[in-house]
Amino acid sequence: MTRGKFVVITDDKVLSTYEFNGDMYYDGQGYGPEVVERLGRVNNTDDLNKEVREFNENNHKYEMDDGDTFFEAQNPIDFSDDYFGYWFSDFLYIKNLASTEKVIKDRGGKEHTILPNQIVVFNFGYLYGTVADDGKTLKDFILHSPEGSALICLFGTISLDGVSKFIEER
Repeated sequence: MTRGKFVVITDDKVLSTYEFNGDMYYDGQGYGPEVVERLGRVNNTDDLNKEVREFNENNHKYEMDDGDTFFEAQNPIDFSDDYFGYWFSDFLYIKNLASTEKVIKDRGGKEHTILPNQIVVFNFGYLYGTVADDGKTLKDFILHSPEGSALICLFGTISLDGVSKFIEER
């Protein structure tokens, strides 16, 4: 079972959905592309509730009460600080709704700047892709950029420094 969560960063909070279990990976027949598409439509907490409820109804059918579909999470996001004790999910689909850039620290301590309205995917606390054992290279990188609503996919290998520079330039 591959687990995943929707995560939204606002100016003053980080909001995370409860965990969805099953097929939350990005590639193959996973729900990742749908989650990224849904996050692209999220501009506020009402949108987040709507998109998460529809996603659940279409895919998992978990019982949900009438309240919010999310809770306040670790702020700022620091995956190097007990990732499995706090976040635990295989995949975290994150959108920055804040009016400013936000920084996410991955499990290895590398800081990634996320621009307003940008969507990024993290897998076990690392920017999505296969991270090499040396912790310095990433394979099969995925990023949604708000500029023209572009989905940027790099299939191959790139250094984590190169990814950070790429994100900062967007």
